[in-house]
Amino acid sequence: MRFDRIDLNLLRVFNVLLLERNVTRAAERLGVTQQAVSNSLRKLREEFDDSLLVRVGHGMQLTPLAASLIEPLREAMLQLESALSHRPSFDPATTSRNFRVAMPHYHSFVLLPRALRILAAEAPLVNLRVQAVSPNDLIALERGDIDLLTTEDGARPTAGETSDGKTCRRVLFEDDFVCLIDQAVARLTGEFTAESYLELPHCVMRPSPEIKMQVEQKWKELGVAPRVAAVAPGYAVMMFTLPGTGLVATVPRRVAHVFSSSLGLQVNECPIPLERQYGELRWRRRHDGDPAHAYLRSVLRRAVEQDGDRTPASGLIQDPEETLA
Repeated sequence: MRFDRIDLNLLRVFNVLLLERNVTRAAERLGVTQQAVSNSLRKLREEFDDSLLVRVGHGMQLTPLAASLIEPLREAMLQLESALSHRPSFDPATTSRNFRVAMPHYHSFVLLPRALRILAAEAPLVNLRVQAVSPNDLIALERGDIDLLTTEDGARPTAGETSDGKTCRRVLFEDDFVCLIDQAVARLTGEFTAESYLELPHCVMRPSPEIKMQVEQKWKELGVAPRVAAVAPGYAVMMFTLPGTGLVATVPRRVAHVFSSSLGLQVNECPIPLERQYGELRWRRRHDGDPAHAYLRSVLRRAVEQDGDRTPASGLIQDPEETLA
């Protein structure tokens, strides 16, 4: 193949075909007809003098040449996209951009509202498309399907983490755990002790039935088994189960800070030892030269700093250019 005669649109189609390995899905993703993708595939086969994708059973399989091109082509297309979106000067007030961010449920109501208020005041044309985290977030980050990822230590493990030096991270905050309870119903007297904690019924958060979060994992390590009387799919649902029930919820302090006053719940220091939880921001290094991307990262950090009564992260990764080991 000669680069000086290649149609860059063909490479765009080829990149999606390598990811989807299906003409129909590639057409849907590109917003074109199946016939258009088929025609592009025919031209690509002629240019590369290789079948590239061959039918095997009901699916399509990459040839060795096509498989070898997945990573370099994807990285080249993302670098090109980043270069074309780069502007030598950046003004938040006039910049129009859409960003895709994957965020845990916890962060969506602790960080997101403050971040949106900052954007509304400073960058009204910047839009956030926030989606729930998934096990393939780091792969999506690598592919360019999302621009930023926030993670929480203690949640489900994230698949696809690499040590290629191309994924950057920064700790956004650290948090500890407290216990929320409607004390009027629980009729607690005196100090909230470990004995009280173990005797009372609990509500726990499990985003899916097979996932147990940091609190339940720690119970197992400590050899304790409080009675789980209710299971909620997220922290917000969990909070609204507590009033009038006498259930105990062990949650990050920032979650308690959001909900306790409005729901009339008492915040108690957790009487059993639990490790702290850390919120982290991750992005691909190719975005370091994009001032709009850097601005969005700064907005998320400032959203944390607005929570003035929280302790900032200390003794952790502070350099935003540090890569994953």
